[in-house]
Order: sequence, then structure tokens, then C-alpha cells
Amino acid sequence: MFSDLLAANRPRGVPMIRSLFMTGLLVTGSVDVQDGYSLLSIDDAVQPTDSIGPLKKGFACLPAGALRWSDIARPPESILLDKARRALVPNTQTMSETLPSSSASTARYEVTFKLKSVTMRLCVAGLGFGQKPRGRGSIVVDADTFDRFTRSHLPIRELTVDFDLMGRDPRRDPTVVADAIVQASTMYVAMGHKD
Repeated sequence: MFSDLLAANRPRGVPMIRSLFMTGLLVTGSVDVQDGYSLLSIDDAVQPTDSIGPLKKGFACLPAGALRWSDIARPPESILLDKARRALVPNTQTMSETLPSSSASTARYEVTFKLKSVTMRLCVAGLGFGQKPRGRGSIVVDADTFDRFTRSHLPIRELTVDFDLMGRDPRRDPTVVADAIVQASTMYVAMGHKD
């Protein structure tokens, strides 16, 4: 009977033993759930072969093929998660002090981001020198949130972030994608949650 109650209140995809720790029943009997966010993962639904926009070259920005998601430099997942978590928890001293111990165990909202789509327009120098890369891009991120206080999933929020490449070549510079994900995290926190 006790395990049935836990299974019914367990977040999607969370093993039973983790659910026991999350509810605090395994060690303390209760947990002090505080407002805050814990980012569990950033999933990528964009396929490597997906065309995300045109690649153009030269001073006249003439067509030079398609830009694919696999062409874009991305930071390692651990670094991307760290940057996005810092945006969700703006008053952190260091991640080791806040996320694993306090935020991850007492945060009211557990969030999973899914990168749903990416578009970019990129124009680069024709011979590899001369002008800085220029263009614009956009990402769409779905935020799936589990409210630990009400034990329910909130409606999925779609976050759209538009950005300028600011002279950076996204094929070589992983900060383009990282900065957009951080912007999505900041936007998510700014939206807040109403009870």
C-alpha cells in the first residue's frame, strides 16, 4: 500500500529509490520543499542531419549550401547544464555548494528542457578572411516542469529565443548555442509560476 502511494506520486521517469529520496521519506520522514528550480537535463530533439538554415559566403552573401545541426559547435552537456543551472539559480556562490545538496534536494520545481528546433542564417567570408561572420538565429525550447509541492506536472512552456551571431561563427564557437540556452533559462525564471 505504501509503495502504491509512492508510485502514484512519483514523477515520470524517476526510479522508486530516487522518488524516496525526493520525498524525504527514506531518511527524514519529510522534506522542506522551497521555491526554486532544479534543472535535470537538456534533451536535444533536433537531428544532426536537419537543415537549420542557409549558409552564405562572400561580401555579397551568395548561397553556399545548407547549414546542418551537425555543423554547429556545441559545448559538452555538463558545461551546458552548468551554465543553464546558474541562470535558474541566480544567487549561487558555486554549483557544488548549491545544486547537488540544497537546490536539487529542496527545489520546488524540477525542470527538463527539450531543444525542439534551431534556425540560423549565417554569412561568412568567402576565402576565410575579411569580414566577420554575421547572421541571426532562433531556438525553441520546451520546458517540462514537475511541481514537487503539488506533485503534478505543469503545462509545458515553449520558450523562443532569438539571437544575433555578433561576429561569432556558430560552426566553431560553442558559446552561440550555450548563450541561447542560458537566455531560455533566464526567460523561464522570469515567467514565474502562479499557484
